[in-house]
Amino acid sequence: MKFPKRERLHTHKEVSELFKSGHFLYSDCYKFIYTISSDADTGIRIGISIPKKHIKHAVQRNLIKRRTTESIRQKKHSVSHLCIENGINLTAFFIYKKNYPESFETIGKSIDTIIEKTIKVIHADIEKSNARTEPEQ
Repeated sequence: MKFPKRERLHTHKEVSELFKSGHFLYSDCYKFIYTISSDADTGIRIGISIPKKHIKHAVQRNLIKRRTTESIRQKKHSVSHLCIENGINLTAFFIYKKNYPESFETIGKSIDTIIEKTIKVIHADIEKSNARTEPEQ
């Protein structure tokens, strides 16, 4: 199942901007690139890449992409609600880094790890922005 259009990265400009100014997180299977901003657009925008360099056959790349998409779809709600409640826009890109297809469970654990790290980063960003906006007494 695809992500809704508003939750996908579309243009080359968006992706290249993400790679220029983004921050990196790593898990077993993925390299995760993200930016956090306070735009009028709130929520999550996601891109997924399964490099042909690592996975040669299209059938295997499609399998990994389906597993990745489904795993993200099942687990993104906590991050999505956190972003919407706090007026944050999270732009993220997942890059698969293994040379072979992993099981759905392994991919799920890897996505869980990234989401947990992302939630910690968002909380830290929220606290940092709250500290700047609070007047000193």
